Amino acid sequence: HGVLAVWWCGPVRARSVALSFDDGYRNNQEMAAPVLARHGFHATIFLVTGLVGSDRLLWPDTLYQAIAAGEGTLDTGSLGLGTLSLATEAEKAQTFERCTDRLKSLPVADKVRALQWLLARLPEPGPPGPFQLLNWVDVEALQATGHFSFGAHTTRHDILSRLDDRQVDEEVRVSQREVTAHTGQESAVFAYPNGRGCDFDDRARRAVTRHGMRWALATISGLNHRGTDPLALRRIAVGAQTPLDRFKLQVAGAGRFLGL
Repeated sequence: HGVLAVWWCGPVRARSVALSFDDGYRNNQEMAAPVLARHGFHATIFLVTGLVGSDRLLWPDTLYQAIAAGEGTLDTGSLGLGTLSLATEAEKAQTFERCTDRLKSLPVADKVRALQWLLARLPEPGPPGPFQLLNWVDVEALQATGHFSFGAHTTRHDILSRLDDRQVDEEVRVSQREVTAHTGQESAVFAYPNGRGCDFDDRARRAVTRHGMRWALATISGLNHRGTDPLALRRIAVGAQTPLDRFKLQVAGAGRFLGL
């Protein structure tokens, strides 16, 4: 978050960027850390603090693994998506996308029940693999490299706009407290789970500022400027399937003209 502090106080060097990783996967240590060290870069990892050091996975990752191991068809029950195919890899990917999109739209209690329905009709997920999360020893080791800082990303990764007022405040407060307790540094930046415009609201913004944070990251695509809402900062998402040319256009600021 150093670049944010400099940016808000005065001019920054042209083409400055802030790198961040959401959720706190173990591969941040195994794959990203050596690259950052080689190039002298710094990044912030936003931790789902209730899952750090546990054997549990984020629920979309659990569902992904179960669907990947499935065969035949999947009855979606109360999700109302009918019976979906698991016959091919492409159909599994489509089934996963449709189920997760619908689950994310539900209140948390309904999401949990629907997810349990789906998982009961799928094979038991295998080992965590690339979805394994960091533990607090890993966090300490990454912090010691000087290339990483850490921020709060709630305790359970529930979408904040789906929670009641008390839960919103608790998710922000507790995750911030746990990051501070384990790193000894109080981050001024929060990252909203999922991060679309519909996934956080004024209650979440107030909770972020109430607990001492100055900035919050969304996943709304785009570049930031001085007029950008500091509690809804934009980002450019980079995934395994992101073409390099597309990424170059986005960081150059051409994405908004090309619909990227």
